[in-house]
Amino acid sequence: MKKQTLLIVNPCSGKKRTRKNTQDVIRILSDDGCTVTVKETACKGHATQLAEKNGGDYDLIACCGGDGTFNEVMNGMLRLEKKIPLAYIPNGTTNDTAETLSLPKKLYELAILIKSNKYKKCDIGAFNNRYFFCAVSFGFGAEASFSTKQSLKNKIGHVAYILSNIKKIPDVHPVRMDIEYDGKKISGEFIFGAVINTKSVGGMFRLDENIFKINDGKFEIVLVRKLDSVIEIPHVLYKLQKKEYDNKEIILIQASRIKFSSPDEVAWLIDGENGGKLKEAEVDNINEGIEICAPDSNIYI
Repeated sequence: MKKQTLLIVNPCSGKKRTRKNTQDVIRILSDDGCTVTVKETACKGHATQLAEKNGGDYDLIACCGGDGTFNEVMNGMLRLEKKIPLAYIPNGTTNDTAETLSLPKKLYELAILIKSNKYKKCDIGAFNNRYFFCAVSFGFGAEASFSTKQSLKNKIGHVAYILSNIKKIPDVHPVRMDIEYDGKKISGEFIFGAVINTKSVGGMFRLDENIFKINDGKFEIVLVRKLDSVIEIPHVLYKLQKKEYDNKEIILIQASRIKFSSPDEVAWLIDGENGGKLKEAEVDNINEGIEICAPDSNIYI
């Protein structure tokens, strides 16, 4: 029996590569006798609807787009009774998902990997009633990330996020937050916080690969305390890039369950997209909650 694959494509992501990449993937997969059905997204949230409505009829769901598209497809899949593996064809701006999974950068090699039926069980996160694969965050960079225009991202890629964040530096304000995690608690004022499931966060910084695993049932949580002045932000970003966690300005902890509480509504970012403004948020690790097409690497225990 021919393998039935649903390919969900975000035609707006990437630098005009999407249609050609889609055609090439279909050709390579079809050469092996796979039947590929393509459905394009028309608006935000549409990929979730397509995966939920159609996914149960297929052996594999693949998506072509950025981390946001991957997130939407994953959320739709997780509503299905049938457990279906997911393949990812990265075509976005930062592609934290692809970097973490060590996906081949050459399209032909990626298509061959998809044909190989090689899947890895990976952790995912539950943020209130939504799922995420990369990270959820608040503070510096959050609002700039989801307000960056798609046209600018398509033109200059990741630099678009950097420019948006630079513009927002004068507007950075600390957030009062009580954070409970695995029976412990931290309170204070923070200019940035992230619950991370991948090796990198929006291209801003990377985690130490010696501590990071994608299927260990734990998140890495990075918190940056209130600074004396916003002019210190570039220095803190430099320390994050160098993986210097001093537990004074920058805190790194690992946990499976985290609860955030603030007296004020806080803007959140979920896998690069607007997560809304909330006073409380609960984040849970779902150990090995999804199967993803990926090669062998050192991110698995």
